[in-house]
Parts: sequence; C-alpha cells; structure tokens
Amino acid sequence: MYTSGKAISDAGSDSILFAHKAADLLNNDANEKALQLCEEGVKRFPFYAEGHYILARCYQELNRNEEAVAEFERTLTYSPGHLKALK
Repeated sequence: MYTSGKAISDAGSDSILFAHKAADLLNNDANEKALQLCEEGVKRFPFYAEGHYILARCYQELNRNEEAVAEFERTLTYSPGHLKALK
C-alpha cells in the first residue's frame, strides 16, 4: 500500500501513520517533536510494533538508552521478526 507524503505530513498521534511522520521528523533532526508524537501514538496504538520501533529510535537519538532498549524489546514482542529492532 502506498501512502502519500501529504497523508503522512498531516498525520497526528490519532492516526496509525504517526510512526511514519515521526520517522520523517527524526530524519530532519526534530527529535523532540518525533518523541512527543510517538509517545502519544503508542498510547493510542499500543500493539503497533513500528510505532514502538520509531519510539525506540527517538530515545536512542536523545541518548535515553535504557528507554530505547525497552522499546526495541517491546517492538520484538509485537513483531518477533522485526529485522531493524533485532540489530
């Protein structure tokens, strides 16, 4: 499924697309914004593995390593074969 860039840029934490928007924010060094979006997003979509993975990356970028490890592990709980989280 293809998702338009506009749909992603318009997404908030109330949309499953929050993780994609947060990843874009991370790629543009908006780490705090990405973190806030992901923290809100995983509260709304607690079983969405990709959301937890991006949240882990946010924590990692902010040197919050213990929280990052916990989120990588949570990612693997919901998606045991998540290749990026296995690294």
